[in-house]
Amino acid sequence: MTNLNKRFFILENDSFTKEEKDIKLFELKTKLIPNNYISPIWNNAKLPLKTVNDINEIITKPWLVGFIEAEGSFYLTSKDSGKFDFEFTVVHKSDKLLLLIKRLLHIPNSIKLNNNCYILTTKNARAILNVVNFFNQNPFIGMKSLEFKLWSKAKFYNDKGKINKISKIYKILVKLHKKIQHETT
Repeated sequence: MTNLNKRFFILENDSFTKEEKDIKLFELKTKLIPNNYISPIWNNAKLPLKTVNDINEIITKPWLVGFIEAEGSFYLTSKDSGKFDFEFTVVHKSDKLLLLIKRLLHIPNSIKLNNNCYILTTKNARAILNVVNFFNQNPFIGMKSLEFKLWSKAKFYNDKGKINKISKIYKILVKLHKKIQHETT
């Protein structure tokens, strides 16, 4: 039974009190993931995956959208020169194989390991455009949808040289990221 199924079972089980549910959910949340953990998505994969088509058979667009909702971020940073850097980052604590999405999105950067987390980040202009184009219909929901919409709009304005509009979006994104960070701590 997956953790998601276990959480659902706990939440829907009327024989548990609220306190028992809280304790059981906390235990699931704090349970350590083994170093050799591999996501169930890879159970039917024939490794190694060599081409983007091989990866597409395992990682569907809806799956990737959900993964990015949970583990991805779209950043816009201001440089001293009045210009902006666009950055896409994915951080995941386990299963380095999941970061093969870099091949799906054609991100040339290498995957780094920092504090037991795998990190894929890029500021590469072509890779950023690939990300914008891959998610061009904005399939995200909630805050991630707003984050992506603002970020991709700023990219559009950047290509048109409209620095004032990017600056406004930058300020909104900074507030949004602060709010998200505050809610998760």
